[in-house]
Amino acid sequence: MESTAVAAGPPGRPNYYNDEDFFRTEAAAGVVRDALGRRVVRAADDLLAALAGALGQEVGDAAGEILYKLGRRWGEAEARACAERAPREFGVESIERMNMNVLLETWRWPLTAAGWGTWRHDFRRARQGLPVVELYDSAAAAAHGPAQKPVCHLYAGLFAAVFSHLAGRELAGVELQCAATGADCCRFVVTTPPRAAAAARLRDEGVPADEVLQRLGGPAASAPQG
Repeated sequence: MESTAVAAGPPGRPNYYNDEDFFRTEAAAGVVRDALGRRVVRAADDLLAALAGALGQEVGDAAGEILYKLGRRWGEAEARACAERAPREFGVESIERMNMNVLLETWRWPLTAAGWGTWRHDFRRARQGLPVVELYDSAAAAAHGPAQKPVCHLYAGLFAAVFSHLAGRELAGVELQCAATGADCCRFVVTTPPRAAAAARLRDEGVPADEVLQRLGGPAASAPQG
């Protein structure tokens, strides 16, 4: 989750599908690095469960906010690292020259390879300021187990930070539905802080994700998903 260095040159290819491709063990030094040259620590889902559990015991309901802030710090580091490496991978001057879907997939792939699940970006409401992220195989949901309310605060912060970086303004992330509560996937909306607060209130009142989005911005436009 925390990176210490980024390789000076581009990786051999932008997509990695298995551990052998993505992780490099330096046995003599006792170090594991990913394909981008960053030092990593590999851990089981139990670490996330223990983190959430310990925070819950110490601060109660504020645990979700702390995990969200951790996710934002993580996302800020990931966004900066992607902005440095993506132009090298694709031979362009800056990320502003890249197709948005290609850029987001370039950012996502290392996280997917590292075990954080996979996600797609739904921009049908982007013009309304309501881009949506659909997350599958959430590590946080898997670690937590069955729950009565969304538990993927870490990812909400991650997505908020990355979209804030791309938009050049402060945005907030809210999980509208969660696999831990029995949904087929976790869904997040990233929007302005006031609208995010409104989305969270509606979610907590039991309003379904699609209805929350419709109340905030109206019907979805016809547009491809990324």
